[in-house]
Amino acid sequence: MTGQIALLTWPLVAFVLFQKLSVQAAFIVTIIGGFLLLPTQVGWDFPLLPALGKNSIPALVAMLLVLMFAGNQMQSAKIQKGILPRSPIMLACIALLVLGAFGTVLTNRNPLFFGPRVLSGMSIYDGFSIALSSAIQLIPFLLARKLLHTSEQHALLLKAIVIAAFCYSFLALIEIRISPQLNNIVYGFFPHSFIQHIRGGGFRPLVFLSHGLVLGIFFSTAVIAAWGLYRHTKDNKWLYLGIWILGTLAISKTLGAFAITLLILALMICVPKRLHMTVIACISASILLYPMLKGAGLVPTERVVALASAIDPERAGSLNVRLRNEDMLLDRANQKPIFGWGSYGRNRIYNEWGRDVSITDGGWVITIGGGGWVRYIGRFGLLTWAMIALYARRKEDIDPITITLGFALCANMIDAIPNSGITPITMVMAGALAGRLENRSAETDAYKAIDGSAEDEDRELLDPREKTGMRHSRFGIRKVR
Repeated sequence: MTGQIALLTWPLVAFVLFQKLSVQAAFIVTIIGGFLLLPTQVGWDFPLLPALGKNSIPALVAMLLVLMFAGNQMQSAKIQKGILPRSPIMLACIALLVLGAFGTVLTNRNPLFFGPRVLSGMSIYDGFSIALSSAIQLIPFLLARKLLHTSEQHALLLKAIVIAAFCYSFLALIEIRISPQLNNIVYGFFPHSFIQHIRGGGFRPLVFLSHGLVLGIFFSTAVIAAWGLYRHTKDNKWLYLGIWILGTLAISKTLGAFAITLLILALMICVPKRLHMTVIACISASILLYPMLKGAGLVPTERVVALASAIDPERAGSLNVRLRNEDMLLDRANQKPIFGWGSYGRNRIYNEWGRDVSITDGGWVITIGGGGWVRYIGRFGLLTWAMIALYARRKEDIDPITITLGFALCANMIDAIPNSGITPITMVMAGALAGRLENRSAETDAYKAIDGSAEDEDRELLDPREKTGMRHSRFGIRKVR
């Protein structure tokens, strides 16, 4: 009951935010606040429509309020026109992700039999449900692309993440001390398996999120953001906040997120700044092509497990189990590589008695198993394309704040390999980078238009001295080549 009251109250909270703050700030707080504070596993499941809950309600409310409050700023450079990206590649990714659901349905109409277990075939109803669910998941991306497309807006997003993580860290420290009980105290239930949050004689916090791993990657994102803000502004407060959050992450017993944080920080510190976009693009391309690299045996999984064993043998064993399951699930996905196996657990592996013998943790293997390459490219292409395309324009001097946002998104994408950690904040960061990509394209087109008009004026100012190889222009006399 408490959880439903919180969900019903959030639209009112968002409305007040949009009245008091700028559209950009109100959007950021609505999405991040809803992600951190609202309960999981609570909501309303209406016919055909996806369930309305923790992630969908803030997104839908934010979209409605942006349409209501953004009108006064539409003529300024603060808000880009339209709700859909202008990039043909991004539009294609959206189409693959949303419309690909119907291809999945049409190729999975028949039931599957595993001993006594029967898995239902999919219907057109399922196609509409999956497509609508995917569309709602895209709302934070689309709104961020519209609202957060400049370096100043990227800085606003990074600051909000850091401040939110700093405040949230105190709740995490409480759970580290007393065990993960806040969700149970406030909302009356525990959202996951409690045994998974007992680690090394202590506790892994999760506060109001679905799992401690999700909290870990959120703290990781905040540490990366804090370091980037410190290097850009030279303001020590961001350094101190980053150290505090990193310390909280270190004692949260989330080894994967901690290792990702150290890796990204090492790249940001040790790699020359001129190569930062190259590193971001390489990570993004590797994530996008990960199933292909994994299938070809080019991912050094044994080396990764050996490294993890040297740090924590217990966690290394868990990682090894996940990697073995990934291999089995990828083999299963390759049986229907285009549109995948669909819903109802059809992408999982069962023995002859109908028992489920697979573990699906990684976001990539869940996506490609259920939706095939079509929906995988749609989802991960949308998340990574802006970083790859910005690399192609690295000579345009991408600013350090945008590069920091790219590194933070890379951390989230790396985490999506072993975990299903694509959150609304991940979508917001990807959308902000997509907006920056389009903004730079618009700036380039405008420059070309101005330059072209200047050339036209030059031609009108030509005089007879052109015969001697000289001509006049508004910029002076110059030699004609």
